[in-house]
Amino acid sequence: MKLDKYDRILLQALQEDGRVPQNELGQRAHLSTAAVNRRLKLLQAAGVIERFSAVLDPKALGYDLTVIVQVKAES
Repeated sequence: MKLDKYDRILLQALQEDGRVPQNELGQRAHLSTAAVNRRLKLLQAAGVIERFSAVLDPKALGYDLTVIVQVKAES
């Protein structure tokens, strides 16, 4: 899928805040809410947007841990 300037604006805004409302996305990209909705559906169908997810803060959840991982690869 070839991305145009509007797709790039939408994707940049979603990377900054995945919960930004579609009407605000439209204002940023100078598109109608319907056009934003259509583009987001196309981006999802094309696999450009895989999913929407929440990034959790472990400390806010009460987790205070350090993880050390060692990987040994054999050729």
